[in-house]
Amino acid sequence: MLRSLRNKLVLLYTVSTGLILLIVMISLLMLTESKLEEKRLEAFTNHGDTIINKLQNENVINVTWLTQMESKNNLLLYIEDNGNPLTFKGVLNPPTNRFILIGRIRSLAMYDGITIDINPISFNVTNSNTYTIKGDNNDIYYGYVSVIPTDRGWRSLTLLQYLPNYYSAVTNQRILYIVLGLAGVLALFLVSLRLISRMIRPIEESNRNQTAFIAAASHELRSPLSVIMANSAAITTTSDESKNFLSGINKECKRMSRLIDDMLLLANMDTKTWQIKSEPIEIDTLLIETYEAFLPLFRQKELDFELDLQEDELPIISGDKDRLKQILCILLDNAISYTPTGKKVTLRGYNTEHHLNIEVEDQGIGITDEDKKLIFDRFYRVDPSRSDKKHFGLGLSIANDLVQCHKGKISVQDTEGGGATFVMRLRV
Repeated sequence: MLRSLRNKLVLLYTVSTGLILLIVMISLLMLTESKLEEKRLEAFTNHGDTIINKLQNENVINVTWLTQMESKNNLLLYIEDNGNPLTFKGVLNPPTNRFILIGRIRSLAMYDGITIDINPISFNVTNSNTYTIKGDNNDIYYGYVSVIPTDRGWRSLTLLQYLPNYYSAVTNQRILYIVLGLAGVLALFLVSLRLISRMIRPIEESNRNQTAFIAAASHELRSPLSVIMANSAAITTTSDESKNFLSGINKECKRMSRLIDDMLLLANMDTKTWQIKSEPIEIDTLLIETYEAFLPLFRQKELDFELDLQEDELPIISGDKDRLKQILCILLDNAISYTPTGKKVTLRGYNTEHHLNIEVEDQGIGITDEDKKLIFDRFYRVDPSRSDKKHFGLGLSIANDLVQCHKGKISVQDTEGGGATFVMRLRV
């Protein structure tokens, strides 16, 4: 389902941003082609102005100069002096006959009111519009007709410019923009794939955790239910040991109740429907009370239990006393479970700048670096093969969430000489 969602989001992102890119690229292409056209027309107009100025101010036109103008600039010149053509026949040999092209431009100029056979009334140079025409071989030309008054009458100029690379320049430019557009769409696709994959990754992780959570919870709930069912069946067949069977049922019910309470606590914290109380807490008192409550249990397990407090009084913090005590109970219960007989567990409290630190240090089996990354995950156990039914793998996860509710941090580090030390840091 998430893969399908990711693919749809990638497609939507790529198509939407690709359309925007396409619009931008087409706009840029049109603007570039327009600028290119303007540049060509400007160059053509400049050539025409140079020739007109020459024809207007000089009585004798140098044929060599006309030849150079044609050959260097792909121009076709046809000049008449008082209606009589000059002897200059031109040197450029375009794909279409030059006189056919001249005739077409003259015909178009007539629509602009340009007549080259009559002496103009105006003393100003009169130009037709500049036209783009096509030859017989799909060749492209700019052209216009000009009537130029002179001291001796008038001269007419029919000017064309052959554009041999007109189509290739436009085509190459369009190909370039198409390639850039496709590359842009590909880049957008890769970026969207990476971004959306990163966005969906937490959801995928949450789904995996939820699936694992449900599977582990189902497994943990099945075990006490099996015991209850077996004991219930045994009660119906025998009455001598019914007390033992009822005791087993009661024990498993309490175990199931504890598991469900833990799961409900985690669920409430996940949905943000549960909040901690805020009250002043004397940490010295809390640690002493916790030490005294656990001391008999440590003696029963033949473990040394030590309380280590700094000489100065620990600062009073604001928080939920019951939840902080629950965290300490989880850490101490964990230390009891993983510390061999005869070893020591230390409950320590001290403060540093801006922080209150509480440590539970044991001399147990320790935790590998790989397990340190996972021990606060739900239903995770350092040793999955342990048969201890008191632990479901939820304790440290609950402790971590409760510490975060107090805006603190909990971490684990190695104990010198072997074992694990859990450190809880709370802001003062």
